[in-house]
Amino acid sequence: MIFVHCSVWLVTREDVALLTDDFLVPQIRRFALLGLFPLMLPALAGSSFYAYLRRSGASINSNSSVRRISDISLWQLVRVFLFFIGLGFLTNLLSWGPSVSFDWDVLGFIGLCWLVMAALLRVGLGLLIDVLALGCLMTSPWLTDVYGTGWFGVVLFGSEHRGAYWPFFPWFAVVAFGFRLTEWLWFNSDRWPMKWGILFFGGGVSVVVSMVFSDHLIRFDDQNVWGAGVFKPGIAGIVAVCGVLCLMIAGGAWWLKDRSLKRYGFINCLSTGILWIYVVHQIVGANLSYWLKKAGHLPMVSLAFFAIELALSFGVGVLAVYLQHHRIRLILRKSSTV
Repeated sequence: MIFVHCSVWLVTREDVALLTDDFLVPQIRRFALLGLFPLMLPALAGSSFYAYLRRSGASINSNSSVRRISDISLWQLVRVFLFFIGLGFLTNLLSWGPSVSFDWDVLGFIGLCWLVMAALLRVGLGLLIDVLALGCLMTSPWLTDVYGTGWFGVVLFGSEHRGAYWPFFPWFAVVAFGFRLTEWLWFNSDRWPMKWGILFFGGGVSVVVSMVFSDHLIRFDDQNVWGAGVFKPGIAGIVAVCGVLCLMIAGGAWWLKDRSLKRYGFINCLSTGILWIYVVHQIVGANLSYWLKKAGHLPMVSLAFFAIELALSFGVGVLAVYLQHHRIRLILRKSSTV
């Protein structure tokens, strides 16, 4: 995410059109498939939603598949939705200015998906999450050239212009996939070797089949880098994103099988603080890149920009781990004195 964002910020005008004379542009084109990695953010949001339900004390009335939640108020879930929406608008304001404050971006999209899934689970219609996700996936070829009118239409179907980066259709399918995948991994964790094999094989097949049946998983538009070519993919693009996620989970699990994460290690810090890392690196990176482009796009300038953003993100992650650890200690201390 950090690498892709930084690269595009340096080679575009206002994060939209490519500056074709920039030395980074050929590399951006060559490694465009790296865009699949930040496109996994919705799946991570679905995974985080499952973790949120667990942390919030929701009673999950199923041993294998979440169909209903109780002991959690709908108002609590609405507040979470409003938090994401507000944080997204604030991030837009501080990154790009007042004119784009209310553009639809990933944080608002995550909040909407969480609210939809929570509402369905709250009334015992969790199965509709899977039905809706499958519908989003299967209709994506027909929705590639369909765009919404008005703010709500843009939220659902995207826009041809700047200001709508994560339409509900088809990206809800990826959020639901992350949610159900985390649920599947959570239960019967003693069967991890079997699950590792399924993830590795299923992810590999998904990526290969997607590449065979599609000429372009990501379509690159010089005049609108974050346009329909990225955010209005067909079935192959969605399946490829899910496949890459499975491969990353399988690879990470294999690498960690004989290791333990250090509290302030790189992986633990970046994963724990992902939300605030996104916000801070977006605000700082968008503003810093504006001034760096005025200085000229020398290789050393670009490398320094990447290093600053990575170090800043790691620092935010360290702070998130520190605050989380002390919050847990405070809760345990209070409970021991009761």
